[in-house]
Order: sequence, then C-alpha cells, then structure tokens
Amino acid sequence: MTNQNPDSDIHFQDENIVNYFCLEQHISKNLDINNNYIVGFSGGLDSVALLYSCIRVGLNVTAIHVQHGNSDFQKNSVDFCENFCNTHKITFFHEKIPEITQGNWENEARKRRYDIFYEFSKKVVGKDAILLTAHHLDDQIETFFMKMLRGGGISSLACMQPVGTNPIHPTQVLYRPLLSFSKQELQNYALANGLSWMNDPTNTDISYDRNYIRSCVLPIIEQRWENYRENFGKAINNILSASRVIKELLPPASEPLSVEIAKKMSKDQLIHWIIFAFSNYGSRKTPSRKQIDEFLRQFYEYVSIANSNSKIRMTVNNVSLVIKDNCLVCEIL
Repeated sequence: MTNQNPDSDIHFQDENIVNYFCLEQHISKNLDINNNYIVGFSGGLDSVALLYSCIRVGLNVTAIHVQHGNSDFQKNSVDFCENFCNTHKITFFHEKIPEITQGNWENEARKRRYDIFYEFSKKVVGKDAILLTAHHLDDQIETFFMKMLRGGGISSLACMQPVGTNPIHPTQVLYRPLLSFSKQELQNYALANGLSWMNDPTNTDISYDRNYIRSCVLPIIEQRWENYRENFGKAINNILSASRVIKELLPPASEPLSVEIAKKMSKDQLIHWIIFAFSNYGSRKTPSRKQIDEFLRQFYEYVSIANSNSKIRMTVNNVSLVIKDNCLVCEIL
C-alpha cells in the first residue's frame, strides 16, 4: 500500500510542522559531502525521507533495497524503490535473499541485510562508503522499551547512537542521521515535498513486540504525556552520557584485557568491560547477567589455579569472549 500526498490519511500537525529545510540543514551539517554513502532503502516513509533529503543537499548516495520474500507487497516495494530512484536519478540496486526457514526470522533477516550492505559496499561502492539507516526518534523509544522490559543494563538502555558501526561487520561505519526526528516530523517533511512511500502491512501485527509497543503502549502514554518523545529522548541521551563516562574510566574495550589487570578490577567493573567489549565488536545482543556470572565464576577459578590451558568461552551471536595469551579477548566468529 502506498501513501501519497494529497490522498494520504496522514495530515500535518500544526504544532509540529517542520520547517521545509530543517531536515536538510541537519543532513548537510552532519554528513560530509565528500564521502560516499549507501542508504538502506525499504521504500517506507523513513528511508524515503532520508534518501530524498540526502540528494537535496548534494550527497553522493547509492540506494540498495533488500527483498525478503515474494509477497505482493514485497514485489511492489521493489518496483516503487526502483521508480523512485529513476525519477530522482539515484543509483539503485536490488538484492533478493533466499527464504528464511529456520531460526528467528527477524534476527536472521536483519543479519542478512547488514551482510548485503557490507558486501555491496566493498564490491560496488567502495570499502570506505558509509552506511546510512533511517532509524528515527520513535524507533529509539520503542527500542528503549524493549530493552528495558528485557532487563537491559546501562549500555543496552543507551540504545542506538547516531554514529556507530555495521552491527554484523564492525569495520563498516554506520550513521543514523534521523535519530533526533520523530516519525511525525518525517511525515511532515515528506508531505511538504510531495513524496509517496510504501506502508508495510506487517507493521500493524501486534504479535511482534515492537509493533505492540508502538500500537498499544505508546499511544496510552501520549494521552497523558504529550511531549513524552522529547523527554524520553533526553533520558536516553543522559543514559548514553553516563555509559560513555563509565567506558572512559575502564580499560579500552576494543583491546585485549590482560588477566593481571582484570584480577585487580572489581566485579562490577569487569561486568561493564565485558558488556562494552561485546558491543564494540558488533554484537547486537550483550550477554545476559546469568551468562556473565557463569563466565566470571570460571574466570576466577581459572585465576585461582593459574590454568594456562583454560577453555573458558562466552558466545553471543557472532562474538565470543575467550582467554588467549593470558588476556581476555573478543573474537568475531
């Protein structure tokens, strides 16, 4: 289903109209015109607003659409994305992935998307191309709720950062330039520019946790606290700031940690170092507290008997923490 101005059922909110150039000014200020960019282009509102604003400010962008199946919506999305890019003279590529029949569909689809973005960057655009995704403030708040309900720690609750790395291939730089904009602001921008977009029918399926939060939980909060998005955004930034301070006080999570130094750290310090290490190496999920406690039990046992042949290992997704050469080291599998 395509939303298109003026027939769209989404209307401007007078108190929240975005200046015609506000988004473009933000993109122009934060993205270097001399770089090459890849935009993950689904054809939805968010990626349409991002891609259009990028070309408006003269960035060198290539759009890539990853098709996950053969439904009418997915086929129509390919056509929409290709037509949009042809209309606006944007280089467009389309990649279809094989059907996913095992494991968690959402997680596997996400992994394959980021695999494609990385491989595409190396082979077609150039290894230094920066990946852009269209995550916005509403996405950030939904992510915060999901992580909070799972009992996430401070690193987890810091959610998405404007500048990061491809979560599957951490050598690729990833920017999320829309994190400070709400979905309504992106809708206003799209409508002001006469843009159309695709509406994914699965977004209304509340059997998915994120959709349930979006459709059932947040509207109730908004009834009482109209400005909750702004305040949640501030809270998340405060958590991110605290997370950065903690990270700065610890040994670098991007480097091996010698066992001798680890022995002198408090348990809480070591827990945070482990969490930061997994995040630094691109793991979407960090270890659970149960996993960390078991790893530390084995680690302290290893220290007490000075066992240089330890097989201690903790694995989450594609990242493992091991002891090698008398150091704690993260390895990408």
